[in-house]
Amino acid sequence: MPKKLDRARGQILEAAAQLFLELGYDQVDMRTIASRANTAVGTVYNYFPNKEELFARVFESSWQEVFQTLATALDSAEDCEAQLLQSMVITERAFIARRQLACEMLKRGLHEKEQQQRLQRVGDKLYCHFTSLLARSHVPERFQHSLAASLVHAVWAQAKEHTQPEDIDTEFYAWLVSRILVQKGEAEIGAARS
Repeated sequence: MPKKLDRARGQILEAAAQLFLELGYDQVDMRTIASRANTAVGTVYNYFPNKEELFARVFESSWQEVFQTLATALDSAEDCEAQLLQSMVITERAFIARRQLACEMLKRGLHEKEQQQRLQRVGDKLYCHFTSLLARSHVPERFQHSLAASLVHAVWAQAKEHTQPEDIDTEFYAWLVSRILVQKGEAEIGAARS
């Protein structure tokens, strides 16, 4: 896709994301999105057939940014402990920032298979990310999957308690990571004794 078309699509997505967050799904229409994106309403319809599809793309693209940030964090952190801690903080910030979008997605599509699949894909990608981190940390394979699921759940539970990114309790995550790594060490000692 030519850069000019990519830019127009990006402006529409950005304008729609801002409006959905500011006003809520019901208060936004395609004309308002076009106005915010400084484009014609027909151009919006060229990219997105309806508001529901545009909303779904906003949700997906917002999480793509998170997954890119998580991938960058993997490369920049010095050790596995720092990577786990940084990943949990990034994920909680993402949950907090996207809470309204997720609530709208659930409200709109609780019974729609496609919407459920979109939400499931986000959870699956987070689960895979944490499983990969635990594998890098040399956590025994038999523990990786349940720990990864527990980490995603713990971050989600923390995000439900917090309304602002500055509310994030990094001490809780540091404690959690230290417990995981202590358990890993105990498992290794137990395996060596066997």
